[in-house]
Amino acid sequence: KESSFMRMKKSILLSLLAIIALGLGACSNSSNNKQTNGQENSAQKKTSQSSSKTKDIDRLLEEIQTANEKMSSVRQKGDISGSLKTKDGTIQKNQEMTSQVIYKTEKQEVEMANITVKTVENGEENFKELLMPGGKNTPLYTRYNKTGEWDKELYGEGGKYIVNPDYFQLLNGLNKLTEDLALEETDDAYVLTLKNKGADVIGIYEKEFQFNLSQFPKSKYRNELTVKIDKKSKFLKEFKMAVSTSGKKGTLTIKSEISYSDWNLVKKEDIPTISDEKKEQ
Repeated sequence: KESSFMRMKKSILLSLLAIIALGLGACSNSSNNKQTNGQENSAQKKTSQSSSKTKDIDRLLEEIQTANEKMSSVRQKGDISGSLKTKDGTIQKNQEMTSQVIYKTEKQEVEMANITVKTVENGEENFKELLMPGGKNTPLYTRYNKTGEWDKELYGEGGKYIVNPDYFQLLNGLNKLTEDLALEETDDAYVLTLKNKGADVIGIYEKEFQFNLSQFPKSKYRNELTVKIDKKSKFLKEFKMAVSTSGKKGTLTIKSEISYSDWNLVKKEDIPTISDEKKEQ
């Protein structure tokens, strides 16, 4: 018979896994899816500078949106981790994801993708690979070790591939954070950071990272966000986010680091192909 302590530990673990159901690729059946003068007081200066900065960010985001209308493929690397500290100990989950994704540029929807995910839950490793080759009936292949057999699902003609977190949705979310962002520049990148730690980052990006924070209702979260945009191409280069909170159930921290490269260099022939005949051998 399980002790109450063991049941508590198991409950905490299950809660954490529910809280940080970290991002994976999936399919959906839905087919639609200026200079100030010296006489201004400090408050006026601050307001003027803030307004000017916001306009700069608005202008940059518009340029980014236009440039990314021509972004057709990308390689993605992600490291997402969750940690729950309680009086009984610490529970951790980490997920490393690599993927190469080709988009239908006119719709900014995934056309083809190959995703590899390694998840470590309290020391136990799990592997998962997803292949989205496109084509008739929107097939999805999945396997759970590098040389294992593939499981095949068909999502029909109206099926739509989804890769979470999605490149374009991460960019689109920035438009909802304009007044909460600060802008800096380096030699090769525009860097957007979060100046308002209480901004609703979770509400904006919860779907992309599949967070379920129901175990911490009405909690106040401390949020951090750093986004790097390649200065030359204005394509998304790096997306780092962290959210944390404390409550009766403990201290929860979730961190995500996503990097992108090889924009428009991933070709259809780079996505692995698989025949049903080979699968069935």
